[in-house]
Amino acid sequence: MMLSKKYFFIALSFLFTFCLEATCEEIQTLTLQDCIELSIKNNFQIKKSNYDILSAREETLQIKSQYEPMVSFQVGKTDIRTSDVNPILGTVTKKETLNVGLDKKFYYTGGMVSLDWENEKDDSNSIFKSFNPSYDSNITFSYTQPLLKNFAGYNDRRTIKMSKLSEDIADLSLILRKNVLVNQVEKEYLSLNFAKENLNTQKASLERAKKLLSINKKKLEDGLLEEVDIIATEAAITIREASILLAEDSVEDAKDSLKRIIGITNEKECSFATETLGEFEHKKINEEETVKKATSQSPDLKIIEKSIEINSFDTLIKRNERLPSLDLVGQYGLGNISQKWGDNYSAITSGDNPTWYLGLSLNIFPLRRLASSALKQSEYAQKKNIADFEDLKLSVIAECKGITRRINTQALYVNAALKSFKLQEKKLSLEEIKFNQGRSSIQWLLAYQDDLSNAEIEYHKALTDYYKAKADLALVTGEAR
Repeated sequence: MMLSKKYFFIALSFLFTFCLEATCEEIQTLTLQDCIELSIKNNFQIKKSNYDILSAREETLQIKSQYEPMVSFQVGKTDIRTSDVNPILGTVTKKETLNVGLDKKFYYTGGMVSLDWENEKDDSNSIFKSFNPSYDSNITFSYTQPLLKNFAGYNDRRTIKMSKLSEDIADLSLILRKNVLVNQVEKEYLSLNFAKENLNTQKASLERAKKLLSINKKKLEDGLLEEVDIIATEAAITIREASILLAEDSVEDAKDSLKRIIGITNEKECSFATETLGEFEHKKINEEETVKKATSQSPDLKIIEKSIEINSFDTLIKRNERLPSLDLVGQYGLGNISQKWGDNYSAITSGDNPTWYLGLSLNIFPLRRLASSALKQSEYAQKKNIADFEDLKLSVIAECKGITRRINTQALYVNAALKSFKLQEKKLSLEEIKFNQGRSSIQWLLAYQDDLSNAEIEYHKALTDYYKAKADLALVTGEAR
């Protein structure tokens, strides 16, 4: 009995340890990079973009499949009865056919090659047939080459290039969506960092007021202060406690907003590491360099460039479609009719009874309304995309310049806010010395404490806005992490 209790407690301790570890594993601390990876993994728009890429690749394969060789088989039996020749008995003809064909189109020439093997057995009661039954076998090789429309595979090659460009657009769309998502995550993470810094500042402000209250109570006992000074300090403590509650709400709101973007439910426990921004350093950003980088790397502009390229190929195809269809047709065949299959195959392999054909096939649409209308529509689409590209390019340039100026100006503001923060620290330190010497009032000391807190908050806000602006610039230039 004692032994079973011992094993019971051992099992219980293992179970408790396992549950504790499982709980700790669920509560994980996420860095900024973790949040970015999770957001990309969980985002539905990213998943849709991946499907768009796969679909574009399948479309390319479908287009290329038109140029795969095609093998055809045909087996049939025909029974024909007529009464023209023999009105009493009639003529009965029975045919059995076996045909095999191989067709292949070449996109780099536009030509079509065909190899056909035809076999027919003809059994009839007609008195006019030389062989009854007769066996007819033919092997025919033919090649058709376009000379005007789709000359040298002109349209076929461009159709495949257009399909590959569509794949590029799908890839760029995925990059763009990832960049936008990374920008959102980074800015929300910075907002959470600021909310945490604000909460720490409010807590430090409360601690200063509580420390001051402890000193003031001792001075009140010594008759160095009046009760109104105690009341003023307690009032300041009450206000700062309320500020902490608001700051805590801001932290939770920022966490929920970040969780929503990265796709984590509010029920799942997790925490976020404070991003270490490091010592502030800024190198002035050159507008011309960022504009050049943005206009050459922006996924938005690249997508429209690819669309213009597609329009260009489409216009060339539509213009070529207006030409007449003139094809060079060549055929060469071997065949024989005999009373046995073996005689036919011997005649074919020996090259007896060759036939050949060389000619031109011309098809003309005199009005060309459909082709002309399709060409105009393609030209309009190309002009529209060019206009969209120029409009977006101007917008990117203006946005890039604006963000660059904002970063350079914000850097100056960060330095000014940091200087103000240091001065407020020094001002409060000197005022505390005066207060301890009885040369200052509690009102001034509390006001200077508030000034220090406000200056610290303003510094963290300026720093946060600076890094948010840098994230915006990385998005415009296509350099999001």
